[in-house]
Amino acid sequence: MKYTVLLLRPDYASDTFGQDTYLSHVNATTATGAIGLAQREACVQDDNETPADYFPLVVFAGHLDDLSED
Repeated sequence: MKYTVLLLRPDYASDTFGQDTYLSHVNATTATGAIGLAQREACVQDDNETPADYFPLVVFAGHLDDLSED
């Protein structure tokens, strides 16, 4: 199943903590699995080793596009 996961980046990996997020589109069998995949993806992107430091804010079913940058 397709999921969209929005994560809050940890303070040490962000320029403006509380405002710096990571949006990921993943394929997983459960929402919990989607969070784990997104956290690991964010770690690779940020060259970080601690997936659990990326706090899940919301998980949506399906791949949703971020329109705030249009």
